[in-house]
Amino acid sequence: MKNKQIKSKLLLVVALCFSIFACDNSSGEDETPETPGNTGNIENNTLTADGQKKQLSIYTFAKNGPQLEFTARESLNTGVPSIAIRINGLPSSSTTLHFQDDSNDPAEIQTDEFWTQMNDGTQVWYPVFTSDAFETTGSMEVTVAGDIITFAYSDIQLNDHYISSNVTKTVSCSGKFSIHVSELDLSQDGNSSGNLATN
Repeated sequence: MKNKQIKSKLLLVVALCFSIFACDNSSGEDETPETPGNTGNIENNTLTADGQKKQLSIYTFAKNGPQLEFTARESLNTGVPSIAIRINGLPSSSTTLHFQDDSNDPAEIQTDEFWTQMNDGTQVWYPVFTSDAFETTGSMEVTVAGDIITFAYSDIQLNDHYISSNVTKTVSCSGKFSIHVSELDLSQDGNSSGNLATN
């Protein structure tokens, strides 16, 4: 009788250990870490400024030499929610770019850098610059999947003015949008527009 009690207690302890181990394993694998720069949880073709999310549906594109500027917008009307980004050349494979930091001159943006500003529909949010460089920091993930290129950044601090001494409010901004590369005319300078890619 005593042997049966010891065996059943031992089996109970072993079962309890397995269930604790299983619980610890499953909770760690399913969670996505919430860290700055994590863009996996951002809904595509949206922007978020100061906690307010807006949908985007179209883009405008401007090419001036190697300088490319994309603006994902709610519509072509002025003052609507939009994300503007500027890069030097279109990446041909997935990469991570960092905020322009060697100069505040758009003509001096490097191929591993980007610039952004955002309009939430009521306020334009700017990166802050000094006399010779940007103070704003952050990274942007560029994902290339076949004909679709996606630009995404998370938790970049943008401001209600671009000169640091005039800033009265700083907000966290995130955005993500996709474009069909085949719609872009990269052969010559100019402007165009189109619908954002939904896949």
